[in-house]
Amino acid sequence: MERALPAIPKFLNQEDKVMFWTWTEAGTFLGVVCLVCLFGSILLAFVIGVISVHALKLMKNSPHGDLTKGGLYWISPFSKKRYKSFPPSHIREFVG
Repeated sequence: MERALPAIPKFLNQEDKVMFWTWTEAGTFLGVVCLVCLFGSILLAFVIGVISVHALKLMKNSPHGDLTKGGLYWISPFSKKRYKSFPPSHIREFVG
């Protein structure tokens, strides 16, 4: 019996995939499906899960860059406490 070879990525920075989704997309789908299934509707869970993965793909591939990282930085409640060493966002360049 032959061993299956791992898939060779097209780009060096390409994320690992689970079937046809990346790990973040699969985690988003499974997390949303599990949360909605707790409320009792399996069909609604799959629909909301697919919509959330589609929204995640749109945010990751937007023309303005990866909006998920920027959104987590600015919206996260920990960003005000943890990132005090970073300069404010309105300062574009430091002189001196």
